[in-house]
Amino acid sequence: MERPSSKVDAPARSPAVLRVGATRGNRRVVGLNSQSAHRHRSPPRPLRPSAPTSSAISVVADGGGGVADGLGTRDGRPTRVQSSLELRDLTFQEWCAKRGKQYLEERRSEQVKRMQAEEETKRQRAEKAKQNEEIFAMWIAKKRAQEMDQRKKRQKKEEEKQKEEESKKQHKAEAAKAYEAWKNQKSKHIEHRHSVIEVTREKTLEEMKRKFDKAAAAHLAFEAWQKQANEKLQKAHRLAAERAKKEKLRKSEEEVIRKELARTSYAKWESRKASELQNARATSSLHPVPHKPPWRPTSGRVILH
Repeated sequence: MERPSSKVDAPARSPAVLRVGATRGNRRVVGLNSQSAHRHRSPPRPLRPSAPTSSAISVVADGGGGVADGLGTRDGRPTRVQSSLELRDLTFQEWCAKRGKQYLEERRSEQVKRMQAEEETKRQRAEKAKQNEEIFAMWIAKKRAQEMDQRKKRQKKEEEKQKEEESKKQHKAEAAKAYEAWKNQKSKHIEHRHSVIEVTREKTLEEMKRKFDKAAAAHLAFEAWQKQANEKLQKAHRLAAERAKKEKLRKSEEEVIRKELARTSYAKWESRKASELQNARATSSLHPVPHKPPWRPTSGRVILH
């Protein structure tokens, strides 16, 4: 079998067939594959560039023009595609170029947004600093007004305190004068009292002696009366105990008599009951009595219909 040539000649080749190739990223790559199988080894692929290029490849899905004819673009110039691997490389380079451009645009938009956010933050900080300065100025003014009010109140308190101290000193001096006058009057009163006590001491002693004798006599009389009352009380207790003892003895005798009477009555009742029972048996032997069911309580009776 003859090996086909590795070169691609679009006019001399059979109609091209489109086939979906590998997927890179989010974009599907459409490759070109002829009806005949290329069994030869493709030439070495160039290394992927580190920086994305600005080349563009137009891919037509219906099999007409562009890639379908085996043509592509590299560095802005049309080039012929040797194999599907080169097509994938070109497609990947195009995707990298678009992705790099999109990334740069996103970075630029993010930088613009970040700068706007920083400007907004600076503006808010400036407004907040201005508000803080205004609030601080108002607080300083209020603080100074409060300090002035406190200073006035403190001065007023000091004046009131000074007046109060002067009033206390004056009151203390007047109290000292009054105390001296009272002390003189008290000494005179004590002297007069001592003189009166010396005169009335003997009278007081005699009066106290008379009262003591009277109290002693009253105490002796009370002791005699208490002794007599105790004797009367003991006698009454003794009589009450004797009466209680007699009453208890009488009740015990009555109880013995009542028990004896009850015993006698029960014996009489038993003898009478025995005689009645004997008479009843004799009568029942002469006149048979129909059988009666035993007595039962109302709740235990059986009602027959």
